[in-house]
Amino acid sequence: HSTSRRQRQMCIRDRKKASDVKLSALNGEWKIEEVNGEAIPSGMEKQPFINFDVKKKSIHGNAGCNLINGGFETDKENPRSISFPNVISTMMACPDMDIETSFFKVLEDTKSFIIKNDKLTLKDSNNVIAVFKAQKETPKKE
Repeated sequence: HSTSRRQRQMCIRDRKKASDVKLSALNGEWKIEEVNGEAIPSGMEKQPFINFDVKKKSIHGNAGCNLINGGFETDKENPRSISFPNVISTMMACPDMDIETSFFKVLEDTKSFIIKNDKLTLKDSNNVIAVFKAQKETPKKE
């Protein structure tokens, strides 16, 4: 029965790790890969992304056409909780606004996040509504 004890200890350790969400992991740029299960095309003129500044509790990015700026809020009681109140954007019209419309709906509906394997997953009350991929900073050439 020593195996079952070891398995139990591993379960407990995994559970602890899952709840140990560090907000600083949000810092930096995240490129959106899918919205509501649909892949975002990679050849867009302006690739949608969101950039988090955890210290300032702010975001900026591009929704596919328009620039976005705003803040985000978290909840100390629930470390996975996140919302994006008061996000503003420029008001340009572009040929295809579908992705942008979906992007804004995601920001409006988001209730929680998960970061795992360089992926940021945003969820509403029950479902995954968007997946972003971390964009590694490329070293500047001297």
